[in-house]
Amino acid sequence: MVSVSGCSKTTDKAMEGEFYFVNNTAHHISFSSGFEKYNLAPNSISPAFIVSDISDKSITEPSFYAPFLKENAYKLPAEPIIMRFENSKCVVIRNMLGNRNPLNINSYSSERLTERKFKFTYTFTESDYIEAPACQ
Repeated sequence: MVSVSGCSKTTDKAMEGEFYFVNNTAHHISFSSGFEKYNLAPNSISPAFIVSDISDKSITEPSFYAPFLKENAYKLPAEPIIMRFENSKCVVIRNMLGNRNPLNINSYSSERLTERKFKFTYTFTESDYIEAPACQ
């Protein structure tokens, strides 16, 4: 009797996310995380920030992490992200909680570009500015 056991090979494939930040306010916005620094003029769009990874499964929007988490091996940044509006109003982001949060991939609008590539857009609104407290 001969027993043949099959082995299966897992093939990892590249996946890519294009991330954009849109400033739909009349105010300059700046923020940083690690080595990445963002400066958004009023009513502007950031250049693409590309996040690449490898996965052996079907790719959907929740397969991705926000750029700030990818930079930190999928962990929250050690230092909070501080979004500054005109250096007068600030939003301090320490976790992924909340309805609108650039650390939470569900806060981005998404568009599938190819089977394994997505475009993600996070939009800052005038409401974000109005609700932001004064910088401490």
